[in-house]
Amino acid sequence: MANYVQVGQSRTSVTANTQRAIVKVDVRPFYVLMYGEPGIRKNAGKVFQWAAETKARELEEQENAETLVTPVSNFEEFKAAIEGAAPETPPLLARVVSGVYFFGHASSQAIFVGENAWAGTNVDLSNVFGLTPGNMRKNANVWLYCCNAGNTASGMPCIAELMADIIRRDVYAFSSGMHYQNSPELRGLALAMPLKDRKPMYLVPDNGKPATLFPKPDIHESKEEKYIGPEQP
Repeated sequence: MANYVQVGQSRTSVTANTQRAIVKVDVRPFYVLMYGEPGIRKNAGKVFQWAAETKARELEEQENAETLVTPVSNFEEFKAAIEGAAPETPPLLARVVSGVYFFGHASSQAIFVGENAWAGTNVDLSNVFGLTPGNMRKNANVWLYCCNAGNTASGMPCIAELMADIIRRDVYAFSSGMHYQNSPELRGLALAMPLKDRKPMYLVPDNGKPATLFPKPDIHESKEEKYIGPEQP
């Protein structure tokens, strides 16, 4: 009787008389698209979800990719999604991740996954050093579609830079606030087009500038001592 070990969407058959296991590896890329809670003072409604679903559809059409669109409300869910495991999924069932996207609130020093200030709700100095790349491919990227996650104006490491250092993957983030529109065109807030429908939905930077790349380091350098605490949205 054969035993089966799940690897992504494929399985490996191993028998007592088999000396070499044959592994069928699914070559389709797999992307995780997270969206955070809408917020309290700045309630985004379902915009983050619609933006994540829009990007997922693009990845499916352009790359024949598999996608997982998932809500996250705290650090542990954010961490599990990056590592390729849905919340409460056993590690052995985690997927190999080709890229990660997050849509939600942020500042230069924190990602506001949840909408409260309770411990473990958001990604900040208290827990960001607990992130790991998990099952992310070596060439996987992280995209943060949220306000100011790539803003370095303070002279201190921003949350996107910290993430790149810690998970050792390239991270893309924006240096200004964000607004939403039905077109991905980087027009800037002053030239933003009025919404006509809920989809397609895009989060675009107020300053009209493309995302900044924070490259993965060759040697990890902790910036914890330069970091200050976040403010809630």
